[in-house]
Amino acid sequence: MSRHGTASVNGSLNVNSMKLEAVGANTMHLVTTAEKELKNESVRGFSVFDENANKLDHKLRLCGSSMQLIGISVGVLNATYHLRKALMRLQFLVRENAAYLHEGQVELNTTKNIHDVKPDMKVNGRIYVLQPKEKNECKRKPNILDGMDQMAIDVRVFLDRVNEISEFEDELLNKSFLLFETSLKKRSEALRRNFANHLRQHSFKDRVNKLAGEFSKHLEQMTEALDNFLEVNQDM
Repeated sequence: MSRHGTASVNGSLNVNSMKLEAVGANTMHLVTTAEKELKNESVRGFSVFDENANKLDHKLRLCGSSMQLIGISVGVLNATYHLRKALMRLQFLVRENAAYLHEGQVELNTTKNIHDVKPDMKVNGRIYVLQPKEKNECKRKPNILDGMDQMAIDVRVFLDRVNEISEFEDELLNKSFLLFETSLKKRSEALRRNFANHLRQHSFKDRVNKLAGEFSKHLEQMTEALDNFLEVNQDM
């Protein structure tokens, strides 16, 4: 082959090599961009959950305050207190999980001990609900599955206590709260079945963060139901 022919072949190889490098660089850019978008979407999902949890807690606090003022049975007040506590602790665990996945993008909890996370139910500076000392709290830190289980229990107890007062029966409230209870139980069972003793795995934590999006929708519906409940019973 002549020198001219060899130069032509080498030139073509160099051009092709440059094209492949450009394609590779572009592909890497697309992958990196997609990964960043997925990460940002995951962070946004947590943020919406956190915001909706705060909104629901606010409505529960208003509900409890309204019932305290008219002297509703201590059973309803205690159920409201424990539901708020379960919600706040679930929120704590979900944030802890998200902060692990998205270090630097999600702020850590302001307290390290989950047992310090509890509401005070006050009206005019007075605490109306007895807060019994919780047994064996310091023995083991609850994990996210424990938090989901406890939330499901307290959602059901809250509904049962409210429904004991006939004039407070509310179809929308019952439907939204029962759907959340069902979702919590179903997801908790599935996570235990699929991950068992592997709760520290990244795949488990990623799955929990994705579930926060599903739970967020339930919290929003429950807040709307409570808002309607308070409006209908504003003269209670």
